[in-house]
Amino acid sequence: MVDKILFSNPVPPFRVKTSYGRKGVWWGWSIRDDGKWRKGKVDGFGNHTGYDFPCPIGTKCYAVAEGKVIYINIDPKHKIGNFLILKTKNYNITYAHLSLIESKEGDKVKQNDLLALSGKTGNVTGPHLHISFRDSSGQWFPVNWPDDVFSTNTK
Repeated sequence: MVDKILFSNPVPPFRVKTSYGRKGVWWGWSIRDDGKWRKGKVDGFGNHTGYDFPCPIGTKCYAVAEGKVIYINIDPKHKIGNFLILKTKNYNITYAHLSLIESKEGDKVKQNDLLALSGKTGNVTGPHLHISFRDSSGQWFPVNWPDDVFSTNTK
């Protein structure tokens, strides 16, 4: 179910390049036939679990909704690099591949408050903000964005 909340652009004026649910070849983790994890390009890994906003390293990343920063991970080698999780009324929102995190765990933020700076950490092919939305059960969800958040070659 798509949420009725209209989220703001986290990195204006940049737009979504890779959208939620898009099939393709992704960087990620998969399980080999012997049961061990492998890292790298994963053909047919599934659908993209979030939204990618290509933007220069250091672009300001803003809260898309009111919430509380509940987790921060500083590890540039983690698969999604440096990231934070913003808990809102309906979602846990992950901001990934960050170069610098400006907020702290426990911070309460309003929509459009500065959270972090975009980066190129983790498994990436270029600088961007990856943002994904999960409900309380951990299920990923698409969300409503203003129309001007999408590039003409996505959706």
